[in-house]
Amino acid sequence: MKRGYIGCSFYSFKSLKNNLILYLPDLAFFAFAFILTFLFFHFNGLTSIFGGQLNLFNSKIKEITTSNSLLIRLISSFAVLIIINVFFGLSIITLRYTMIKSILKNEKIKFFKVWKNSKIYVFPVLWLKLCIFLIYLVPALVLIGIGLLYKPLILIMILMEIFVVILTRFYLLFAYSTLFLKDIKNPFTVIKETVNYFNNNKVHGLIVGLIVFFISLIISGFVSLIPVIWDGINLFGTMILVSVLYIIFRTLVDITVNLLSLLFIFENY
Repeated sequence: MKRGYIGCSFYSFKSLKNNLILYLPDLAFFAFAFILTFLFFHFNGLTSIFGGQLNLFNSKIKEITTSNSLLIRLISSFAVLIIINVFFGLSIITLRYTMIKSILKNEKIKFFKVWKNSKIYVFPVLWLKLCIFLIYLVPALVLIGIGLLYKPLILIMILMEIFVVILTRFYLLFAYSTLFLKDIKNPFTVIKETVNYFNNNKVHGLIVGLIVFFISLIISGFVSLIPVIWDGINLFGTMILVSVLYIIFRTLVDITVNLLSLLFIFENY
């Protein structure tokens, strides 16, 4: 840590303000995912949901579930949708992290250069994500499995799983910082380095994690209250445009909070 927590917070805001291009990967993914989802619904004849025609939509769903060919088409197109989203999403993630790395190195972001450099991280990020997924999955299967086998222990096992998830999130808080800032592409080495870093800087890691958690919680909670307040005056029920604008606003806020959190975490590594 170079600037202290308050200094890092201001640095994160300043870095984002001076590098609005950081929004580009996430906005591109949002637009791409929306278009791809629309094409999925259109391909399966389910676009009636966008017009609020729920009866027609439910009728089409019943038709699909009673037809093997339509059901196979739905499942296969959904699988294609997921695969494309995963690989495009990985490209977006690596591009975002590579941009943040350039910012911390005080380099001017040249999009095509950064995009070219980010491609070497696609598979390292994929393997790291799979390893992290397994780290979360294995304890969950064991603890929940024990709880299901011995019903009196189910509540204890759930509480233990929550504790394990929280502890794991703290230990792996700097995983992507390790991968990109130290340029380590082996996922096992990344996890080992990240765990060692947290063990050697427990208080620092806890403070950084808690700051990110509470700021994200406060902002997300405030934004989530907006439709509740507006619903009380029937604004959402009378103006579809307002609902669409809120979705766009909520997306921009979520992207902003995520980018600020990542900048803060990377700067504190």
